[in-house]
Amino acid sequence: MKMHISNYLALTLTFGIVMSYWSEPSIPEYLHICEKKDSNLTECLKTSIEILQSVLINGIPNVDVPSFDPLKIGDLFKFDKSRHGLQVKVWNIVVLGILKFKIEKLHVIKHGKLYRIDVLFPKLQIEGGCELSGSIEEFVINENCSFVESFHNSTAVVRAHFNLKNEWMVQTEKIDITIKTGKGVVELYDLDNGRRIFDRQDVDNVINHHFDKMNKNLVFVIEKLLQHQLKEMSNQVFGNFSIGQIFPLSF
Repeated sequence: MKMHISNYLALTLTFGIVMSYWSEPSIPEYLHICEKKDSNLTECLKTSIEILQSVLINGIPNVDVPSFDPLKIGDLFKFDKSRHGLQVKVWNIVVLGILKFKIEKLHVIKHGKLYRIDVLFPKLQIEGGCELSGSIEEFVINENCSFVESFHNSTAVVRAHFNLKNEWMVQTEKIDITIKTGKGVVELYDLDNGRRIFDRQDVDNVINHHFDKMNKNLVFVIEKLLQHQLKEMSNQVFGNFSIGQIFPLSF
C-alpha cells in the first residue's frame, strides 16, 4: 500500500512539474490581443500597434528589446567631386523620429499571416558628422561640421509576414519596408561653436544637391536595417507565446 502511495505521489509530482513547464506564459500588458471575430478587427490591430509603439520608445528590457529611436546607422558615405567641385563625407549617422509614426491604413490580408500597414512619419531627422572639401565657383570650402537634415511627412509601407507552421510558437518570417521621403532640408553647424555655417544661397543649393544624392543610398540602408530590427523585435516579443495566444481563432 505504501508503495502504491509513493508511486502515486511521484507520478503526481512529475505531472505537476511537466505541466508547469509546458504551461503558457501570461500575456503582458503591452500586447493587446485581437480575435478574428472582432467586429472591427482593423481598429483593434491599430490599437495593438499603438500600445506596442508607446512601449518600444523606451525598449522592453525583460525580453532584450532595445529602443531603436534614434536608429543608429553609423556607416560612412562619400561623394566625390561633382561638376560643382565639392566632396562630401558623412559618418556617425542617426535617424530620429522612426517610432513617432502614425498609422494611415491597415490591411488584413490574412489574419495571423500577412498584414500591410501604411504609415506616416510627421518628421524624420537625420544627424551626423560631415566633412566638406573643394570649391563652389570662387568659394573655397574645407569644413569639418555636423549636419541636421529634416524630412516632413515621409511615408512607408510595411508588410509583416508570420509563419504559423509551428503551433507552439509565433514566428515572424519577414518584414518588408518601403520608405518614401520628401525633399530634405540640410543645415550644417560648426563643430567648435555650434553655429550654423554657410549663409549663401548658392552654396546651400549645392550642398543640398549632394545630400539629395546621399539620401537615395541612405534610405535603402534605413529600410534594410529597420527590416532586420523589426523582425528581431517581433520574434523577441511574440516568440514566447503560442499561436492560440497571439492569434486566437485565426483559422
